Amino acid sequence: LVHTLFKWVPPEVHFGDHPEWYSLAGDKRVPKRQLCFTNVGLRTALTKAVLTRIGEADPGGMYSVSAMDWTGAFCDCKPCRALVAREGTPGAPLYDYLAALGPQVAKRYPKARISTLAYRKGQSEPPPRTIRLPDNVVIIFAPIDDNFAAPIEDPSNADTLRNLENWPRATSNLWVWYYPNTYGPALPMGNLHRLAKDFRLFKRIGVKGYYIEQDAPGVYDSRRLADLQTWLITRLMWNPALDVDALIADYTDHHYGPAAPMIRQYIAALESATGAMQTRMRWKASTGQHRFLTPEFLLGCQRLLDAAQETVAGDARFLTRVKQARMSLDLACILRWDRLAAAGDVPFTKQQVITRYWDTYTAAVRSRALPTRHDALLSALSDSLKWYTVMTPLKPLPPPLDAIPAQHVRQFTPETAFLYRGVPKIVEDPAAASGIAVAMAPSLAKPSYAPAELPPNVLNMGFYDELTRRQQHAYAGKDDSITTGGYRLYPLGRTVLSSQCYVWFDWSWEVQFHDVSGLYNPDEAGKQWDVYASIRFEGPAYSPQTPAKQNRFYVDRVVFVAAER
Repeated sequence: LVHTLFKWVPPEVHFGDHPEWYSLAGDKRVPKRQLCFTNVGLRTALTKAVLTRIGEADPGGMYSVSAMDWTGAFCDCKPCRALVAREGTPGAPLYDYLAALGPQVAKRYPKARISTLAYRKGQSEPPPRTIRLPDNVVIIFAPIDDNFAAPIEDPSNADTLRNLENWPRATSNLWVWYYPNTYGPALPMGNLHRLAKDFRLFKRIGVKGYYIEQDAPGVYDSRRLADLQTWLITRLMWNPALDVDALIADYTDHHYGPAAPMIRQYIAALESATGAMQTRMRWKASTGQHRFLTPEFLLGCQRLLDAAQETVAGDARFLTRVKQARMSLDLACILRWDRLAAAGDVPFTKQQVITRYWDTYTAAVRSRALPTRHDALLSALSDSLKWYTVMTPLKPLPPPLDAIPAQHVRQFTPETAFLYRGVPKIVEDPAAASGIAVAMAPSLAKPSYAPAELPPNVLNMGFYDELTRRQQHAYAGKDDSITTGGYRLYPLGRTVLSSQCYVWFDWSWEVQFHDVSGLYNPDEAGKQWDVYASIRFEGPAYSPQTPAKQNRFYVDRVVFVAAER
């Protein structure tokens, strides 16, 4: 459907004979980036592949020619860079090619259409200055790097709005690929009025079609008020002028019965709290980015839903739906339990919330999902909840951090870390601070961009600010030899935070602690923190005498210490 370039011209088939068809990265052609759209041979081969496929499939269908889902410039060769400079968009080489492809497709298959994504501000989201796309080319505007906590017309999304408003100058077929929800944990947030505002904007600009990516976590199992949200989307696509509050009232009256007023109060609280946030929320939002999920907010919403459940206790149908509406709130309480417990006066235990969450989720999966999916869905949640329940009071910090007053120290354990490609795993570890750690086989081979003076077998780790793209690297084993055995603190250096930042590990960056962004306070934007990672190592790369056969590193916590105390 999208990100299709390598479906048309697979690098595993063509790169060996035609490296010039693929992106120039610096001074080297690479097989895993994009295509070099100014290369004549590539244009010929790609056009042939598209025309052949249309002839074999549906002459009246729509065919995607869209960039791969990787960041970075499409190509660094001089002709591609010249197009970028002329058109004022990194996507210029792609659009130049599509402007030529469209007439060739129309000549042979007049009913066929070509689609592409306007995706990422550093790639193809900005429209070209002078290129006008043919009528059979569909531009699908996909604002993946928006602030997901605000509508497109919010000042925080000013660049997105400008790009969207300028696209009708370059195309007669503007569609939108819309993201109703963030990925990451299925936490509650207020985004129903965002929907209404965005669809009214799309109507005003002249958007002709939509793809709605309504498959983020929680949608299929009725978390995040997803059923209401899906219904609103279908109504607003037909008529964005409809009153969203009237629609919400109509739906909740029918879906929740006597509990509807309390559900609407819950929705209003979410909308107000989300709208009041001063910081951005990325497409894959960590728990820390949900800044409105304070102890006071969570407890207030739990009281509302207590009342809602009591109101419909005698009606199994309405009671089930209220319980489903509560699931994301319960997950938020589980993930924010340390703050809830610190606030005191919590009228329930963590285990009570975990049990309720599991029971409701299990019932939702069994009633809504395909039977062939039941075991996989329930197993995935069971694994996650296992890590949430294993948490105990953390072991004391080792020297010298043990002498620092607790109010100046923040610790992050791995149960909510983002783990990519299925390589890192959370494991039980009695030596770990909370009984669990994230474990991974290290990438021991240094990449070409690694500093030449690094000794072998170092662990690359660091801090990344997504807003400024600032990287900060540190290397375990650079100044002192890595030792096996117990956990040891390794400094990552001093840094300031942003609303979108994280600590990462390994050359692959496949272990990421995103919840550290929750420490950012816009009122103390310049506050500095000293960062440490608690890591232990095992395997022959670190000690020939180790009994472990395979190399592994384990991270049990990341520690932030206020620089000024």
